[in-house]
Amino acid sequence: MTEDIARLADFARRLHIYISTLASGFSFFTFGMVVIALILIADCVTYGMGTMVKNIAIAVAIVSSVVISVFAVYAVVLRARGAREAGVKGWWFMVTFGAPFTLMYSLGPRFLPRYVMPTVWFLCLGIAFLLSHPIYERPLIRKGVMVAKPFLISGTLMLASYPLILYMSYIHIPEGRVGLVESFASGMTLLVYYIAGAYSLYKANELFK
Repeated sequence: MTEDIARLADFARRLHIYISTLASGFSFFTFGMVVIALILIADCVTYGMGTMVKNIAIAVAIVSSVVISVFAVYAVVLRARGAREAGVKGWWFMVTFGAPFTLMYSLGPRFLPRYVMPTVWFLCLGIAFLLSHPIYERPLIRKGVMVAKPFLISGTLMLASYPLILYMSYIHIPEGRVGLVESFASGMTLLVYYIAGAYSLYKANELFK
């Protein structure tokens, strides 16, 4: 009887971690679709309004979609640890995630070359993921809520691949091929999100092997 209770408790613990990790994986598949959809919409709506307006619109689209989506998913996970903790962590997450965008789009136009700005959102997104890992993701792992690290994986991959996007921007944007570079950055974003999501699903399945 004691062994059965212990097995049931262990199964319940694994199931709880499995569901949380699975949610983090599926959330990244959702983020990819929502973020790229809003980027394309912002790009179309601001057509002809100037580069600055378009860049701001894209930044707002990314911050709004990612922050709201991630907060919604992880608030559900954190609710299991307490409503007050979920609220505090959620606010810290939104501030942390929005900081790179606010800083870059406030100071970037003054100090960065013009060819950098159309795809600087990719860099901001990578930095935001890395900043969110120690503040938001690592505590969940330490508390046994989940086992995957999709924020860390996404941030690392985006920063590692940003020099390629910067090179593409340097080559093509001065020639007026902004759309080409933005499409390349969007494709890289979808690829990174897929890798992070697939990694989370793999880690979740490992719990029952």
